[in-house]
Amino acid sequence: MATTYLAPGVYIEEIDRGPKPIQGVGTNVTAFIGFTEKAEEPDPENNLFTQSILGKAQMITNWTQYQRHFGGMYEDAYLPYAVRGFFENGGVRCYVISIHARNALPGQVLVLGKNLRDPKKEGEPSLLIHTKKNVPADAEVKVNISLNAPKKKPAPTKSKTETPAAETKEGQATKVDPAPEEPNNPDDGQYDFWVTYTIKSKSANRFDKRIEEPIGVNLDKLPLYGGIDLASNHQLFDDLKVWCMTKPSQPTVERLPVEGEYTLRSGDTRIYLDVLPDAEQQLLRTKSDDETAIQIFKDNSAKLFRGDVPARKAIGALEALDDVNLLCAPDLMLAHQRKWISDKGLIDIQKAMLDHCKQTSYRFAILDAPYNKKSPKDVYDWRMETEQANFDSEHGALYYPWLQIMDPVTNKTMYIPPCGHMAGIYARSDTERGVHKAPANETVSFAIGVELNVTKGEQELLNPVGINCIRAFPGRGVRVWGARTLSSDPAWRYINVRRLFNYVEESIERNTQWIVFEPNDAFLWARVRRDISSFLRTVWLTGALFGASPQEAFYVKCDAETNPREIRDLGQMICEIGMAPVKPAEFVIFRFTQWAGPSAEE
Repeated sequence: MATTYLAPGVYIEEIDRGPKPIQGVGTNVTAFIGFTEKAEEPDPENNLFTQSILGKAQMITNWTQYQRHFGGMYEDAYLPYAVRGFFENGGVRCYVISIHARNALPGQVLVLGKNLRDPKKEGEPSLLIHTKKNVPADAEVKVNISLNAPKKKPAPTKSKTETPAAETKEGQATKVDPAPEEPNNPDDGQYDFWVTYTIKSKSANRFDKRIEEPIGVNLDKLPLYGGIDLASNHQLFDDLKVWCMTKPSQPTVERLPVEGEYTLRSGDTRIYLDVLPDAEQQLLRTKSDDETAIQIFKDNSAKLFRGDVPARKAIGALEALDDVNLLCAPDLMLAHQRKWISDKGLIDIQKAMLDHCKQTSYRFAILDAPYNKKSPKDVYDWRMETEQANFDSEHGALYYPWLQIMDPVTNKTMYIPPCGHMAGIYARSDTERGVHKAPANETVSFAIGVELNVTKGEQELLNPVGINCIRAFPGRGVRVWGARTLSSDPAWRYINVRRLFNYVEESIERNTQWIVFEPNDAFLWARVRRDISSFLRTVWLTGALFGASPQEAFYVKCDAETNPREIRDLGQMICEIGMAPVKPAEFVIFRFTQWAGPSAEE
């Protein structure tokens, strides 16, 4: 708006007095924390390389995308099965955070071919070379490629008494046995180029190796790089995996790599290092064996799950994500099952998940019962003991028992924690009915049964203490048969009530940011009442609020009574909102009585 009008003419002014509609936020974006086969993404500078995403949150929208970043299913992780169950049951979008990768990010280098058309420019990629699992992350690996066949060596003479080869001590270089006597002639088409390499550790705990005898390589016998399978086992080299980046249809001269020495980019460890002590960080960089990684995980399990907010790792990584609504940690159960964490460690991390959801206000944790609590009595005692799962929180729910699935890898049955399937059911229920519908009496896909079929009498013991049962019914499949939170407050007893308030509160918070620093007067209060009332009316129309009219379903109060002078002087504006949420019909009661007919009442 112009402040002065000096020249004669017509002035057009736009005044913002219309309503500002409030758009509902998402309710079922899930964060999964656990173990994966790998954890890598394409390098933004060169998508033929990969970079580590250990501990970082990676958005995933389908199972194929998950495989590209984190590999497939394998026996040492429940997270892949949980993510698969999430998508199979209706989940659409999730974040995956890998805190332990079975196959650490390898060292890697891209070798280009010759550019015959313009020798001054680089050619097309010829080879992609990775280190294998046994090579430490801190090792400096150099590969020498030659197109010239090595000279023929004389046959070795044998002494009368052969002595066994000396054992290689740690810190010493090793050599391979001499090549066969026959020469590698490039003209006979047997080999296209020859490779030697050296591995030198940067630490005191050394892993050094030197391959001096050239190894002949035929391009057409190398596996063709497909972009996903970075864990293939190549038998040609003990320490390297080599992919051919060219197709056989291209001219051989253009496919050959450029001669020279190449230094591989450093790899990464199996566990992210940000929360570990310096000594253990160095140990992980220098040792790649399973025992070392497991022992370090045991000593730091709580830290690794909790993560670090400044580094954006593990649960700490979720602080920077505004769209996460559900939190699952399926491999918390695996770590407890393998005794990598204690009983108290398990409870501590589950409490950390609930605390995180409470602090961030709009999140909900889906917890699993431990693997060793097989019977209803066991899980009841575990829930009620003061030193065990004595949770009291409306920001989480607990499910029991574990689900039985058919493992796509082994084609055998196995049992997995149900949290991933439950998150998918939450998403499906939200999409089909709305967040106000309790995510119960829903069929469970990607499951063929349960570990223990809970009876009605047993559920009468578990349901009042907030243990939601998953039951198999004849002719109706496997179904979720509970919808309670872990809260002792009757107002927050049901999952759908807590999540409905999360939805409404977050939607209003995100869409009313325009109010900040506006003049705090009656005109502003009226606009606030109008916008919030319009939004709550749409919520009521979906069936989420109880009442025959909007006046019975909710109220919005923002006036001089809620904003007296002393409140305005503090720079505050207070708006009071009340809602009557719809509660689920948990107990359906039909009452029957004998009736003699209308004549009996005369």
